[in-house]
Amino acid sequence: MGAPDERGRFILLYGGTQYHYVIDAVTHYSGGTTHTGPHIRYINQPSDLTGLGIAITEFLKPIPSPRKCIIFDSVSMLLIHIPLATTSKFLHFVVNKLKISEVSDIFLCV
Repeated sequence: MGAPDERGRFILLYGGTQYHYVIDAVTHYSGGTTHTGPHIRYINQPSDLTGLGIAITEFLKPIPSPRKCIIFDSVSMLLIHIPLATTSKFLHFVVNKLKISEVSDIFLCV
């Protein structure tokens, strides 16, 4: 899959491109060019935590267990657009949901 690799993307990975998904919270918001496809989802803006949570849940469903992994790039992007307390609550929710679902996670803050 040839998805662009700009910063501000929330990426779900599982061995090979068949289970490589990208949730992009920046390109649409900043007026960039978007690419359609079954492995990419754009949310309207980085502060759309509901849209982000739904996209993460939907993309995790087709990935076979037990080797699910999410790479969240980047927490600092959320902090630019969302207050610290809100970001903290959202990340707490996501981490707990991933733990219950037995999904490995990597959170980057650059």
